[in-house]
Amino acid sequence: MPSTYTVLFAIVLIVAAPILAVVLVMKVGRRTTEPRTRIDVRVGRFVVTAGGADRAGDRIERCAAWAVSDLRDPSLVATVGVAAVMADASGAPSGHSVASAAVDSFLQSVSRSVTTAESVTEVLKSALLGASEHLVQCGDASSQSSPGVGAVAVTPSGLYWASAGDVRVYLVRARAAWRVNRELCEPSASETTAGSARFVREVDIAPAALPLQAGDYVLVCNAGLHSRLTEDAIARGIAEHGLDCSRALVEAVSALDDGATLVAIHLGIREYGHALV
Repeated sequence: MPSTYTVLFAIVLIVAAPILAVVLVMKVGRRTTEPRTRIDVRVGRFVVTAGGADRAGDRIERCAAWAVSDLRDPSLVATVGVAAVMADASGAPSGHSVASAAVDSFLQSVSRSVTTAESVTEVLKSALLGASEHLVQCGDASSQSSPGVGAVAVTPSGLYWASAGDVRVYLVRARAAWRVNRELCEPSASETTAGSARFVREVDIAPAALPLQAGDYVLVCNAGLHSRLTEDAIARGIAEHGLDCSRALVEAVSALDDGATLVAIHLGIREYGHALV
């Protein structure tokens, strides 16, 4: 017959095990890829799939955020197609909160566009300028940083983009990737922040819609990813992982101490319930 101590130990173990498991998941979860969403919607002749991922690296707190416009709102899809945004608030106190505020500001501005007669270019520029207001505090004198905010809109006419700071927009097609936006940031003037960038509130905007093809991927990423992966490596990662490219590319740099964030959009053609890419 088991002793009293054995019974008590078994009871404590049964009660404590679930608590320890939850604590462990919360601790590990702070540095792993956050849950991603993948949403399909038809835009013109394409079926567009959007999603993303981010990882904090060795940072205590994530400094970036990403989001996709509401694809369940047909009026919004008819106005701007599929819009995606990514903000990196590196160098700002409570970076993730600042980045999230920038992303929320962008989405709210885009949502209001359904009641205006603005072009997609005007909508993106206005929304990005509003979002960038939250990043002016980034790039302080105490830390290395590469802040920025970037957004894209996939429409029946093609790809539009807008960006400010150290964010890159890539188009990946037929196993090749190339950058479509310009980087608008300045090196820090402080000798203590060599290699960091100061956020410049100047927007690079697509001069016109860039035609898209079935099978294309559009990526928006921060310096944590584009400074570690070449365009060839990005194209290979997409060729190998397809719709799981966001998680795969972010995990490819997960061993490094910088945070990586990516939002990706894929264009396919769906027939008889299958995606032909």
